[in-house]
Amino acid sequence: MPVDSRKAGESIPPFRSIYIRLTDECNQHCPYCWASPVLEGRSTVKRPDLAQYRRFIDRAVPLGLSRVKVTGGEPLLRVETLLVLAHASRRGVATAIDTNAALVGEVEVDFFRRNRVHVGTSLDVCGPDGSDPRRGLRGALQRTWKAVKAMTRAGIDLTVTAAVSHGSLGEIDRILDRLAGIEGRRGRIAVKINPIVTLRRVSSMNKRREALFPHELLEFTNRVLRDLAPSYREKSLDIILQLESAFFPIGSMVQAVAASGARHCGFLNLISVLADGSITLCGIGPEQKHLIMGNIQRSYDLTRIWERALDAECQAARFPRPLRRLRKCLAQSDCLSGCRAAAVAAGASAAESPLWCQSLYDAGLFPASRLNDESAKRYAEIAPSLQARFRQEAAALA
Repeated sequence: MPVDSRKAGESIPPFRSIYIRLTDECNQHCPYCWASPVLEGRSTVKRPDLAQYRRFIDRAVPLGLSRVKVTGGEPLLRVETLLVLAHASRRGVATAIDTNAALVGEVEVDFFRRNRVHVGTSLDVCGPDGSDPRRGLRGALQRTWKAVKAMTRAGIDLTVTAAVSHGSLGEIDRILDRLAGIEGRRGRIAVKINPIVTLRRVSSMNKRREALFPHELLEFTNRVLRDLAPSYREKSLDIILQLESAFFPIGSMVQAVAASGARHCGFLNLISVLADGSITLCGIGPEQKHLIMGNIQRSYDLTRIWERALDAECQAARFPRPLRRLRKCLAQSDCLSGCRAAAVAAGASAAESPLWCQSLYDAGLFPASRLNDESAKRYAEIAPSLQARFRQEAAALA
């Protein structure tokens, strides 16, 4: 019998979103991609068919489904992608797609516009020739920029994600300037800045010391709040900094200044379908097999899956308890412990402390305003020694 870890009287969150990983293949090879798809044509996965995706969406609608996002790998490698989105749209569900945009042409732009599909894509460099040899596809970044221009001129709303690391930190301003300078832009653009999460493929970047140190992330956060967010808001660019709330001053969170990323990702209200049809909580399924709750290619009861997960840790991921190490953070009810995939990367557990919060705490830089009085007093006593040790370690790694 599954163990229900909810407190007495705690209700089941409403079912709102499905993330469908339509393929584990990609036509690019970005080093910062935490999903780590295989190259195009090399998948060995038996994937669901269109009817099975449609049936899954149909079963989810009566449970409260309001949003479907398709992702990958690169979802536009599959012919079913637009058909899945069209089916969700016909059922009155909002739709979104994550794509590197290299395969976005006139047909896709017209489809996204007519079906009001929100498009997410990524840009991490903006060199003089707009190229990035790391993507493993000649002309990849030029294609992305061309598609971004075409989509926003067609009135399609975009989220452009920039993965920030030591190697790309200097590119952020150039990316923002180029997006703001698109002539004829009609669609709204949100720029989501993500520190690299050392999961799967990205772990090799961490070995090269590409990940920013916590004090560098703190300095960057202050710069975004002070300079970038106000400046580019005037140019109709919204900046979302994907970091835990400990990095944000209380004032910026109250005013929602570049602080959308300080809220939780919505994992309490979503179910994901992996490329092989596995039903799980989010993209952490491949690492946490015991969090897989069924498969859309076989018989399943979606209502039962949503109401009761298969084991205690799956419930703990949906209904987090006080963190193992950062037990006294007052903001936990807001961020709900941050990204669970990043927690898996840090501690091989969906109940691990948030990666960046823990790093900030260990560096002696965690804000006392997020701790209760007793914990803040105790932390003030140990913070100087933590800072000294952190400075030594950072200097040795620099």
